[in-house]
Amino acid sequence: MNTTMNNQPAPTTNVVFDFATLLPHQKDFMLWLYTQVYNPETGLWLNGTKPEQPIIEFTRSWIRSMCRTFGYSGTIHWLVRKRFGRRTQRGTYQIPELTQIYTMLQTGQITQTSVTTRKGHTVQIWAPKKG
Repeated sequence: MNTTMNNQPAPTTNVVFDFATLLPHQKDFMLWLYTQVYNPETGLWLNGTKPEQPIIEFTRSWIRSMCRTFGYSGTIHWLVRKRFGRRTQRGTYQIPELTQIYTMLQTGQITQTSVTTRKGHTVQIWAPKKG
């Protein structure tokens, strides 16, 4: 059991990953990351084909490379810090907001059409066909 200095149980939190609770700069990164993962034109789908299940688990090294591509100097702490509870196994982290974004774009809940990276590049957000 995790304890604090005075031997009291450390507070535990059940973290709910929700796109709506992210800060604006976090939303921009997530929308950009979503486009990098789910847009069939980017080639990041498994073998160029749509995966049967949404991809939400990524290695830390892949996340770091995506963060650098977006314009951060390294891995974003709010994605990989232990207290945020995204780690599924050593070196692997979940980003379930990506499936939320897919659904929200499909149902028209997100109307933003582009995002600007920290490097100043504007990227169109890939949206699935509504239906």
